[in-house]
Amino acid sequence: MVDEIQKDIKTRLDFEWISVNVAKMKREEYAREIRRAIDSKKPTLCFVDEITAKDAETWPRDEVYGYMETTSDVPRVFVIADSFGKNKGDLIAKLKSGDIKGHSADMMRRIRETRCHEIQPNTSFENILIFTNFLAQVAREKKSSLSRIQKACFFYVLVKQLEPREIRDLVHESRESISPAQVQFAELKGATKYLESLPEWRRPALEKFLKQFCSVET
Repeated sequence: MVDEIQKDIKTRLDFEWISVNVAKMKREEYAREIRRAIDSKKPTLCFVDEITAKDAETWPRDEVYGYMETTSDVPRVFVIADSFGKNKGDLIAKLKSGDIKGHSADMMRRIRETRCHEIQPNTSFENILIFTNFLAQVAREKKSSLSRIQKACFFYVLVKQLEPREIRDLVHESRESISPAQVQFAELKGATKYLESLPEWRRPALEKFLKQFCSVET
């Protein structure tokens, strides 16, 4: 969502966009990017994802939270995100109580609760649309048009409870094996192994979907 917002803003405003992911970065790289956000002479939007990922370390907090109390003539917005806890209230409560290692109640002193927001998880229907859209993109890249998808593919995405980024990764990793016009279950990475891992009594339900297709209009 934040990435889509910055793409829209860039069509109307010259500003600095900085995106960091605590889970994927070492301290030096992370500190360099946060410093770049602070030193920027342009209006800056800095997205800090997975802020509690390094739960045994304090540096993700130390590098960014202290800057929230500094003043500047240049507009700066930090968007700090995480999926820790069951919901926004659970995360805030844990941060206040200090249950998260390295993240004390000091964090919430710098971030007003009125500025804390929660994005509800996608519905199954929305995930099916996301999956279909990624498949359609692959078809276009292969100079083809998506027309049919085996119903077992949808079953696989839903039963695995994949999140949007996991759906994207699944399609990307299956790209070479996917038949762009007619996508089949066996073409998805890990699908065949999943079928083989099912107990005998569960297989007939999935095998029924292997014989059925959904038509797609793009």
